[in-house]
Amino acid sequence: MSNKEVTKTPKKPGRSRKAKSEKADKAARGSPATANEERKDPGHSTCDLIKRVEKSGLYLFHDQRGLPYARIPLTESRRVIPIRSEDFNKWLSMIAWKEMHWAPGREVLYSTRRVLESKAIHDGPEHELHLRVAWHEDAIWIDLDGSKAVRIMPGSWEAVSDPPILFRSFPHQKPLPEPVKNGNPLKVLNLVNLRSEKDFLRDYRRNVNRQHEAVLDSNLLARVIVKWISGRREWRGTALVLLDELTAAAVTMGIETSAKNWPKTPQHLSGSLNYLGPCLEYAGISIERDRDSAERIMTIRLVDQHRVLDLPGGAGR
Repeated sequence: MSNKEVTKTPKKPGRSRKAKSEKADKAARGSPATANEERKDPGHSTCDLIKRVEKSGLYLFHDQRGLPYARIPLTESRRVIPIRSEDFNKWLSMIAWKEMHWAPGREVLYSTRRVLESKAIHDGPEHELHLRVAWHEDAIWIDLDGSKAVRIMPGSWEAVSDPPILFRSFPHQKPLPEPVKNGNPLKVLNLVNLRSEKDFLRDYRRNVNRQHEAVLDSNLLARVIVKWISGRREWRGTALVLLDELTAAAVTMGIETSAKNWPKTPQHLSGSLNYLGPCLEYAGISIERDRDSAERIMTIRLVDQHRVLDLPGGAGR
């Protein structure tokens, strides 16, 4: 046997006790393990949260694209929000805490949301969603707060509670004030630095005219139309023929028709004419469409040649 002494590393006293003590302290402070156990409250489940949410007045549906939405009730209004959103998660948490005194975890919120998504897509009705303004039943509807809207008809308007159409809302949107009949919109003049109503109307028309002139001077299609119609006074035909004639006129003017903002199809041209309509009318050019014609004939007329010649920037020259 060797004369060398065999040394052994002594065990640190109280190490197991210290580990037990640290574990107990973490449990007392609410460690992650303890928090998970609290979230798995045997008194509540995903099914309980779904039942409680459905009793709150939640309305599930899907929009025209098949995406799931929910109309959630609020204290004085209602909101339409996507189910697949953080706003909906926050609303679920609020319901769970306010009515069940329970703070559900992510897994519970995710499972609840998935079930409600499925119900909205497969069991819920389809609604066309609008943002703030909609056209419905020959009237214009303006959303006020989700639960009330203004219905504008020819010659009259009314505020309607629980409108027949749904409006989507975003977190930054604020409710609009409800309009009052027999009001005076000119009272806004008290808030601006104008001496009279005539000054207000004069400055308003001046600003609008400046915008028209800026478009007529910068828009390639508008410049071509002004120059093209000046030499013929009136034209009648389809959008397809008009596109060919305007393209040929643009080439003679040295305008590059391969530019991105130059219309390439009759549909694109029709949309551009809708946009330019007020500006061309200011320039003395009218555009009329024959809605009853199967070929969709349009008529372009030079109503006032003096306006065209007086345009700044050489648009009419």
